[in-house]
Amino acid sequence: MHTKRKVLSEVAKLYDPTGVLAPVVVVAKLFIQDLWKAGLPWDAELPPELLNSWVIFRNSLQDITRLRIPRWLGIRVGSLVHLHGFCDASRKAYAAVIYVQTIDKGGTSRAALVSAKTKIAPIKDVTIPRLELCGAHLLTKAMDTVRQALGLQNAPCTYWSDSTIVLCWIRKPPSTFKQYVSNRVAYIQANSDINAWKHIRSESNPADCASRGLSPAALADHHLWWTGPTCTHQSVEEMRLPSLTVEEEHLSIAESRGVSIFVSRANYQWIMTSTGDHRIPLIEKFSKLSRLLNTTVWLRRWLPKYRGYRNDMVSVVDQHWALLLHVRQVQGNHFKQEIKALALHSRIAGRSEILALNPFLDADGILRVGGRLTNSNLSQDQRHQIIIPRGALAYLLVADAHTRCLHGGIQQMLQFLRQRFWLIGARAQVKSFIWACTTCRRHLQIVQRQQMASLPKERVLVAPPFSRSGLDYCGPFHVRVGTHRATPTTKTYAAIFICMASRAVHIELAENLSTQAFIDVYDRFISRRGICTTLYSDNGTQFVGANRQMQEDLKAWIAAHAQQHLAAEGTCWKFITPSAPHHGGLWEAAVRSAKKHLLRVMGSQTMRYTELSTLLTRIEACLNSRPLIALYDDPEGGVAVTPGDFLIGRTLNCRPDPPLLEASHRCRSYAA
Repeated sequence: MHTKRKVLSEVAKLYDPTGVLAPVVVVAKLFIQDLWKAGLPWDAELPPELLNSWVIFRNSLQDITRLRIPRWLGIRVGSLVHLHGFCDASRKAYAAVIYVQTIDKGGTSRAALVSAKTKIAPIKDVTIPRLELCGAHLLTKAMDTVRQALGLQNAPCTYWSDSTIVLCWIRKPPSTFKQYVSNRVAYIQANSDINAWKHIRSESNPADCASRGLSPAALADHHLWWTGPTCTHQSVEEMRLPSLTVEEEHLSIAESRGVSIFVSRANYQWIMTSTGDHRIPLIEKFSKLSRLLNTTVWLRRWLPKYRGYRNDMVSVVDQHWALLLHVRQVQGNHFKQEIKALALHSRIAGRSEILALNPFLDADGILRVGGRLTNSNLSQDQRHQIIIPRGALAYLLVADAHTRCLHGGIQQMLQFLRQRFWLIGARAQVKSFIWACTTCRRHLQIVQRQQMASLPKERVLVAPPFSRSGLDYCGPFHVRVGTHRATPTTKTYAAIFICMASRAVHIELAENLSTQAFIDVYDRFISRRGICTTLYSDNGTQFVGANRQMQEDLKAWIAAHAQQHLAAEGTCWKFITPSAPHHGGLWEAAVRSAKKHLLRVMGSQTMRYTELSTLLTRIEACLNSRPLIALYDDPEGGVAVTPGDFLIGRTLNCRPDPPLLEASHRCRSYAA
């Protein structure tokens, strides 16, 4: 019984490493593709039409015994050697064939088949010019393999193709084409001489045999396949490339990439336009917000009006202009009817998705959230966020927030975004982005969590920041001593202080676990945050990696000398119950949050001491910018309070607001 499994077993017996039987093997490959298209099970019998084709092909394989292939290529000492490669493609397959031309001292020319390679066209429809380009790409790779195998790296090579479109593509810059064509043209130009590519007529192209297939009987007597065309027996002369037909011109234009950029104020468009009138929004060509804004600024500077600013650096004002330009574009595309209604001072449609936001147009024509916070002391962006619809710009904003928050969580990213923007479906977009981030997915394992203790009175009483603090160490972290990668490493630790009242975080890098190192850490802490009246910590028995040396350092860390130093500074040091980490749930949670950012950013790399200290400071800023309460999708809810509001009066990792000299800060109500 003939099944798909048995057919593949029979085809696998065709051992042809050099490809001299490529016209026969390609027929077998095409038959296997037909089996896949039919969706047959492995052990089901072939249908009658496929069975007849298989029986005919299998019986024809007996004619392979007639083939006699000369092993000598005709290369003698003193003879001239020239390599010729041919490529071709059909609707079903594309192929590359290579011949060696030798010219002895008497001038006699001889050509021999060296290698051939075939590939089946994808099941998905691909245009003939693209398949011809794939054949040229395959020929380039096969030619490199043959030259290395035969030791003919210095032998001249000529590449032949019957596709005038491909030959024109090879002579143009890859950047002018779409990605599919651009990648292959770039490879061909990098690995072959474009002047060595020449045109040949289709009836003289031996690769046509391999791309369409031949029976073994026809292959045995096929002179073109075994010896090549007449151009391989004569000296290669310069051949004029035929001009493209009208149809070929259209096919070539369809593969061209955008060459012009313009702005349409009426349609809110900043788009790239190709010669084939194919328009691509500029915003969809970038994966980072900063690159989009910088590119937009530089494109504007090439306009005649801004010619004198071409050598200037991109400023904050320029980036703000570029951002508003793209915001105006996406809003004009998604909220065209709403903007038109608001411009006419009429009501927007009841089915609009932004009706609940009470939108309005500002002086720049930007659509913003309304609400009842006009008289608050918040900044303009915080009172009335810019409305961003779902799309490419929203994705770039979420990606930028994820990077600036050091792979932060949902609440932290929403807090960052709500400082300026109101994304439609922001929570779902942020959650989807975090789920798609491979770095975050790798660290999202569900672990058992410690049960938090009851809130002590220090957590619920009003107090200045860091006047009552908790302390814990985490680590060790290996840092490089010198600037080179091969330099030795040493262990360091991070001391994490957390305010019991405001949950603000302060991180210091400690050289080791010695008493003197802790005193240095504590002196730096109180010099910047003020003297701490009460300091809470565990007694060190539950620290990770408590080997013998660490236990000795921990005992020294809580020795009388350290406690006396704190007492001299006016600090009362209190310890929690031994082996009860849930009593210190506040600083344990701070350690977990710090490690979350640290593992995602640092990974397994080894940093220098200053680099790690800088990273810990950035993590401290992220933790002090996290919201203290959950954010809700309420446009009138404002932004959440963060620990940074208690430290410097605003969130640390967001843009500074304009000064409000006469307005009282919103955080003062918490001290009443």
